[in-house]
Parts: sequence; C-alpha cells; structure tokens
Amino acid sequence: MDEKIYAVGYRFSLVSTRNGVFDGHLICLDKNLNPLWVVGFGLKDLGDHYMTVSYHNNYLFVGGFDEKGNMILMKLSTDGNPVLAEYVNYGSKGSIVAIHVINNTIYLVGNMEKQGAGSGDLMVLKVNEELQILKAYIIGGSLGDFCFKSFWQ
Repeated sequence: MDEKIYAVGYRFSLVSTRNGVFDGHLICLDKNLNPLWVVGFGLKDLGDHYMTVSYHNNYLFVGGFDEKGNMILMKLSTDGNPVLAEYVNYGSKGSIVAIHVINNTIYLVGNMEKQGAGSGDLMVLKVNEELQILKAYIIGGSLGDFCFKSFWQ
C-alpha cells in the first residue's frame, strides 16, 4: 500500500435524505496531509456512527453502529467505493470500535448490550471477508463493561 492515511468519522446529513441524521465519511490523505479524496456513505437513512478503519488485502474495512444500536461493518475499495455493507447481528445491540486483521481473518472488537439488561459487555467477533460471523467471545460481569480501543501485536 502506498503511504496514505485513511481516517473515518461521521457528521450530520452528509448523504442521507432524512435531515439531522449522521452519515459516515472516509478521507484519504497523503503523507504530507494533503487530501486525496473524501467520500460520504450511509445505510437506510439511519444515523450511522463510524468509529474505526482498517486495511487488509487491498480493501478498507470500516465499522461502527447506527442510531438503533445495530453494529455496522463495511468493506470498501482503497478509493472509497463501497463493496459490501452488513449489519453484524449477534443477537444484541452493540458497536464496533476496532478492526484487526490477523492472518487473513478479521476480528471486530467492541461493545454489546446484555440481553434485557441495562449494561454491556466487551465483545470480540471473528468474521470472514464476506462479513459473516465465524466465532464470538463475550466477557462481562454484572455491571457495564466497555471497550474503547484495542491493538494487535
């Protein structure tokens, strides 16, 4: 991959037709911080909050959540064109805060709401390049457990 910086985030009404909802945006900068391109995206006119971006196998993966608490994972080309977008459904609301790719396997790290409880758990989901869940690991106690960032070494 060329020396580029990719940053993901969200802002109000970038591409949605519904006023006042968040949409995702992805920006590509060169190593001198000159913008090369910016693209906006969103799913179903719901407020999308994208919080993480990762590179693997000539694709970008961005993740986050929508205003209903659905986890969102998108696969984009390195020029910002969407290839695949999926709601990640593991039976509860949640958010994706980090994406790691290890030996061609994609790991999503984030938070998941406990079923019928007012607290959450930390989660790690293993998915394939088609964005299908292969395995899950959930940890948490009786109180709220949250994950904000993670790294792989």
